[in-house]
Order: sequence, then structure tokens, then C-alpha cells
Amino acid sequence: MVASPHAVDLQALGVPPPHFLRRAELLDGGRTLVGEVFFPSSYEAIGARHSRVNIAESLHAAWNAAHVIANALGGGELRARRVTITPGRRPIPADSPLQLVAHVHNVIDRERDYAGKYNAELRDGHSRTLFRADVDFWARKHQEGRPSNLISD
Repeated sequence: MVASPHAVDLQALGVPPPHFLRRAELLDGGRTLVGEVFFPSSYEAIGARHSRVNIAESLHAAWNAAHVIANALGGGELRARRVTITPGRRPIPADSPLQLVAHVHNVIDRERDYAGKYNAELRDGHSRTLFRADVDFWARKHQEGRPSNLISD
């Protein structure tokens, strides 16, 4: 899926669970993330729906990636200002690795924070879009001394 994916330590980044993003690679100076998402049917909310993944879990996966990108760009606290969700025409399967492609653009770099636009697409093995999120975001910059690269080998 990704040429040289890296494990992502979302817990070290301080991202609240659930954590569905397993592996990721940052490209384009940290503005693009290509990664692997996995929705286990053992996760109670998914298992209760007979292994069907809904929009909420999909948005969690997209937001996991947003935290990784924000961190790479020097952002700390991350907030969504507006979210538009577009579901695909196919159900999102559990227990299958899926591709997540996320990108930030139109970033305004201010003294204490960042603002911009973020989009993420969840795709199946045939590159069909299963879910898309478009987000207007705001991120506070890291305080000095806080680690900024939490993707490990």
C-alpha cells in the first residue's frame, strides 16, 4: 500500500482513542499522509453492527491522520471548525486494511497558530473512495521543547 510505511504512535501524540490509523508515511513536507487504516470487528461499536464501519469510526480514522499531520507541521492542539462528510457508495468493511490519503492545504501560518483546510479519503484495495471528510481546521503551535516527530520506524 505505502512504499515505506512507518508505525504511528498516536498515544504518544496525545490523540484520544479510538486509534484506527496503523501505519503512515508523510509526504510533501508533512502536508500529505498516505497510510493504512484498520477497523477491527473486536471494537465494540463495530462488532455490534455486525462488522460494519460507520461514519463515526471513519471520521476518527481521518482525524487520527489530521493529528499526525498537524504534529509534523508544528501544531499542537487541533480543532475542527467545520466538517463536511461524503460517504461512498460501498460499505466500509471491518477487518480489512484500507488506505487513507489525507492532505492539508490553504494553510495560514500565524504567530501562535495555524488555520487551513484538510481533506481525507478512505479507499478500498481497488482505490474506490469509501468515505471523504473535508475540514476547516485550527491548530495551536507546539510549546517549545515538545517533540514534533512522533512517527517511528
